[in-house]
Amino acid sequence: MKPFFSTAPTLETERLRLRAFRLDDFASFDAVFQDPEESRFLGGMIPTGESWRKFVFNTGHWALMGYGWWIVADKATDKYVGLVGFADFKRDMEPRLPDGTPEMGWAFLSRYHGKGFATESAKCAMAWHDQTLKFPCVAAVIDAGNAPSRKIAAKLGFREVGESILRGKPILRFERRLF
Repeated sequence: MKPFFSTAPTLETERLRLRAFRLDDFASFDAVFQDPEESRFLGGMIPTGESWRKFVFNTGHWALMGYGWWIVADKATDKYVGLVGFADFKRDMEPRLPDGTPEMGWAFLSRYHGKGFATESAKCAMAWHDQTLKFPCVAAVIDAGNAPSRKIAAKLGFREVGESILRGKPILRFERRLF
């Protein structure tokens, strides 16, 4: 049986803290979905009520699944810089991800792009996965136009395995096998 976490454990890197969602993070989280550039690889802009549901989903995912996403904060300031983690989104895409396969993702505010924060936090989260959860396969779903995320996936050991259709558009599927 896999270890079960009812809330996100706190993880740290040299510059970053991966921590549970807090209510005071919502304004920063919502701002991402109110900006067309920030949200373009996250499905686009959505109303605040929908971003609230996404925010609450992340907390509930830990409670129900024992894993989820973290807020990534700058250790020096505790400022929100992005998100990283694992989820079972049960995406309506064809072909679908295999049942029971967690999906890894990351999303960072554009002002933090190019600083290595996404790679640093994703490596930390993946190391946690490899030591605790140990799913034999982790998936990632990345827009073909998102070259920086495809590079991060490669650094983590993901390989492209195909294409799916999500919301009527093609999306790339990646896998990382532990064993």
